[in-house]
Amino acid sequence: MEKLAGAVETTIRVLPPWVKNLSRRMDASREEVKGELRETRAYWENRIGSLEERPAESRLDPISKCRLS
Repeated sequence: MEKLAGAVETTIRVLPPWVKNLSRRMDASREEVKGELRETRAYWENRIGSLEERPAESRLDPISKCRLS
């Protein structure tokens, strides 16, 4: 029983710092993912914006262009 009590005491002493560390790492990872999503969104918004600015005829796929010729 004393071994079990010692294990519980050690766990209670060690576990909180581990949980705090894990929480900080998860927060950092979450922020990293959010940053990557912002970058990806900006990239695709720019790509879509540049496509919307092109004349309608130049946006046709190659097969459609062949049919028009």
